[in-house]
Amino acid sequence: MSKRRHRRARRGLVELTAARARNHAIAFAAPVELTAAAGDGRRPTFEIKAYTGALMNVDYSLFPVIVELSGLRAPNRLPVLFDHDPTRIVGQSSKVGVDEQGVNVSGAVTGDDGDAANVVAHAKNGFRWQASIGASIERREFLDAGKTSNVNGRRITGPAIIARAATIREVSFVALGADGKTSAAVAASYAPEQDIMKFADWLRAKGFDPADLSKDQTTSLRAMFDAEQSAGPATPPATPPANPPANPPANPQHANLDDIIARTRREQERRDRITQLTDSELLARPEALEQIEALSRLAISGSMTPEAFELELLRAGRSLASHVRSVPRGQRCGDEVVEAALCRAAQMPTDVLEANYSEQTLEASERRWRSGLGLQEVILLAARERGSGELSVNSNLREVLRAAFVPELRAASGFSTLSLPGILSNVANKFLKIGFNHVENTWQRISARTPARNFQQMTSYALTGGFTYEKVGPTGELPHATVGEETYTNQVDTYGKLFAITRRDIINDDLGALSQVPKKLGRGAALKINDIFWKAFLDNSTFFTAGQGNYDDGADTAFGADGMTNADVLFRALTDPDGDPLGTLPAILLVPPGHRIAALRLMRSQQVAEDSDAGSTNPWAGAFRVESSQYMANANYTGYSALAWYLLADPADVPVIEIAFLNGREMPIIETADADFQTLGVSMRGYHDFGVAKQEYRGGVKMKGEA
Repeated sequence: MSKRRHRRARRGLVELTAARARNHAIAFAAPVELTAAAGDGRRPTFEIKAYTGALMNVDYSLFPVIVELSGLRAPNRLPVLFDHDPTRIVGQSSKVGVDEQGVNVSGAVTGDDGDAANVVAHAKNGFRWQASIGASIERREFLDAGKTSNVNGRRITGPAIIARAATIREVSFVALGADGKTSAAVAASYAPEQDIMKFADWLRAKGFDPADLSKDQTTSLRAMFDAEQSAGPATPPATPPANPPANPPANPQHANLDDIIARTRREQERRDRITQLTDSELLARPEALEQIEALSRLAISGSMTPEAFELELLRAGRSLASHVRSVPRGQRCGDEVVEAALCRAAQMPTDVLEANYSEQTLEASERRWRSGLGLQEVILLAARERGSGELSVNSNLREVLRAAFVPELRAASGFSTLSLPGILSNVANKFLKIGFNHVENTWQRISARTPARNFQQMTSYALTGGFTYEKVGPTGELPHATVGEETYTNQVDTYGKLFAITRRDIINDDLGALSQVPKKLGRGAALKINDIFWKAFLDNSTFFTAGQGNYDDGADTAFGADGMTNADVLFRALTDPDGDPLGTLPAILLVPPGHRIAALRLMRSQQVAEDSDAGSTNPWAGAFRVESSQYMANANYTGYSALAWYLLADPADVPVIEIAFLNGREMPIIETADADFQTLGVSMRGYHDFGVAKQEYRGGVKMKGEA
């Protein structure tokens, strides 16, 4: 940024632009007519209706902006620029009028360079230029949502920004404007019509209908017309062709095959080069995706050369860079880029970062915030996007939070604004998941998991009904399966905690509030689900019973090779309600902590020592998956035992216990909202919706483990 621009930024110069995705000046469209003013030779002049006093949608602000005409000042002499670029001067105003009808600007084109010639040439060919003014806002007000105010004779409803006092600094020719009712008309000082034949008349004189010509044909014929005009007035043929060609070739000589191939190859090379330049520019400035995409599509569809396209990219980059004067660094980055920057600053493990964000997103976050993004900066970033750029965390935190947590809207320019609640929640949820996964999760591997649609009690039927196939009779009619009469129930409840990112956290810029606290919440959620699960599983004195054939309390139930034999025999003796073999096999060996090492050895050793046959081959090697939990031997849980152990079926086949999650969401979640009046900060809540219930008793056997 130049010193001059830096000084303007320090004065709080805010430009509100009409050219979407290019600038941020208050812009008002107007047709500009360039006329030969008396006494100035043939110098073109313009008349601009610069602003009507209406609400405008500008890309620097989430909210519409209206400038109070009674508080708008402007000198008569204003620089007239091209696209708000102070290095591209087109002319100067001679008179600026501000009244209750709006802003009117008149002046002359003083430049003879490419920009001035471009403005005049397009106006000459019928293009209706629009105009945009750059203004500094000295005083502004924020109109709350739902509230109304009378400005410029109009009744407006918030949310909106009212510029009560502003000064016009410059006027620019642009292609698009924010105030669609304004216009800028340009009438150039051409030679008299009788000296230059109009192009349309010339076409008709040659026997062509302008409406029937393609773009390429029109371009070619236009070149012929200009060539004739430069040589002097042309005399039309006495007798126009009776049957003009429907599609006259751009080249009067027919192209051969080599010419066609060469032309096609050049066009493909042009498109490939533009595509490469687009890719490089997006890598460097992903926040300008919409702007770069529009420019690239225009270049591809037209006849722009790669060199011209690269120049336009440089100009667009300079325009976006000047945007920093009134928009905080990184505003145009998407939510994911901001999230990634916060996660990096909060020391999220690299493997977790790479699992959650693409390489391009991580590169963009590091490029934008090399030294890290703080908690204060992201809150101010969201607040400033909503038109609150003058607020400070230290002096008026409540106003900052109020602005940052305005409900999400879309800017009229097409840019989406940052969602602070979404960003904070997403970052917190990633750290919550880290904490959740660090806690013992044996419950995940020994239970069936099912989604619940609501909080009402849900009922499921036993998996042991009449589903055995039967022989189909001569009629070919298949018999119906019958669901067993046994049913199981489950019901989801909600468990959670509230916490806050406090004023102290924000002022101290403490990212621990976004990393350590959510990790603790994740750990707390995992501890709660363990608590509910093991209370349900271990309180099983009526679930595992000798009468149901799934419990053995005899002397040979101690854990070991002999006990395993007894448990295996007991499991394989289980039957369905009709007394037929159950047909399922044990898959999981669940033991208390004291037996875990012995169980692992038994499942992994190729030989086993027994009293009756020392050193024999181990029949249990690799037979079952070993699972263990410290909850099984904890005295706080009814049914605990340091000796009892279980053989269980695969829970996907015949589950002994089930966990239901609301809408199938197995991870807890953190949501963010603005703090209430008593808490000066940001409120967050973590919650988990689940229910646990025992299911099919035929899915496992329990061994007492002692005499």
